[in-house]
Amino acid sequence: MNLIRLTLLVVFATAALQADPIERANALQQARDFLKLAPQAQKDAAQKLSAREAEALKTQIIALRAKQNPDLLSLDYVITQLSTISALEVAQSRLNSLLWTIVLTFVLLVGFLAYVLYDQRRTLAALSARAQTPLPPPISTPVPRTKARPAPRKSKR
Repeated sequence: MNLIRLTLLVVFATAALQADPIERANALQQARDFLKLAPQAQKDAAQKLSAREAEALKTQIIALRAKQNPDLLSLDYVITQLSTISALEVAQSRLNSLLWTIVLTFVLLVGFLAYVLYDQRRTLAALSARAQTPLPPPISTPVPRTKARPAPRKSKR
């Protein structure tokens, strides 16, 4: 437990030392102002932040509160791990839903292709059976009339 605290303290200390002193002072002041807001105003302000700004604000708030409570660093680590686990569970459930969708689509496609092949074989069998049976004699069809009628024949009486 002490090793985790020491590691987190070193990480936060190096991050704080790398920042410009003016920027660090501005960031600490923003964190203090954020903590002074009412809870509903904090929620509204947090929703307007980008992911990078939110992470920076979180780091500054932890740096402010770590002086008062050294256990806060380990608490932040635990909370981060728990939120990561819950995010992984949500992602896993989405992947499971996607997998079921893909499997259902595949089953429907295979079913459709099986039906097409069955119907095609049935049609080919019907056509080959029809080709093997003899055709009925042709029915005499009337001769179509043309525009010019031939002259009537004279009978021999």
